[in-house]
Amino acid sequence: MTSPRFITAIRAVSICATTLILGMLFSHVLELPAKRDLPYASYLVVQLNLYRDWGPAASVLEPLALLSTALLAFLLVRARRPGTAAVVLAAVGQLIALVVFFLVVNPVNHKQAGWTAAAPPSGWQHVRDVWEYGHAGRGLLYAVAFALLLAGILADARRAARAPVGDARDTARSRS
Repeated sequence: MTSPRFITAIRAVSICATTLILGMLFSHVLELPAKRDLPYASYLVVQLNLYRDWGPAASVLEPLALLSTALLAFLLVRARRPGTAAVVLAAVGQLIALVVFFLVVNPVNHKQAGWTAAAPPSGWQHVRDVWEYGHAGRGLLYAVAFALLLAGILADARRAARAPVGDARDTARSRS
């Protein structure tokens, strides 16, 4: 049997990493309308400078979120804990978000890395929109994953609250 403390620790890592990635993606959603109004030269400056350090952070946080959520789902399935289905769905959503990154966003990153201020490439607005809306879609997936992780926590807490007094103390003790 897996230690309840270990499950709690993995859950904390999952929630923290998911929250940080969600925050990054939410900032893309907030920036989207203003960035769509920028002329090419300004947009290029923003793309090539503002996000310089985002890749290294996301390349650690996003796999951490997915792996910890998947591990949490596995542990909850094995322990037959409430909220398991929500956590499994959260992991699936995070996986889909990562696939969207590699199939939609990352190819645009490579295109934009070759852009210069000399002249806008033809169709640059379409490429920009693919990048922006790709991140917005990923943000939606991470928002749902975050909500599902919270639903999993609440389902587990409801079970503990409904347990008889002696069982509730035992359950609380076994979780810490």
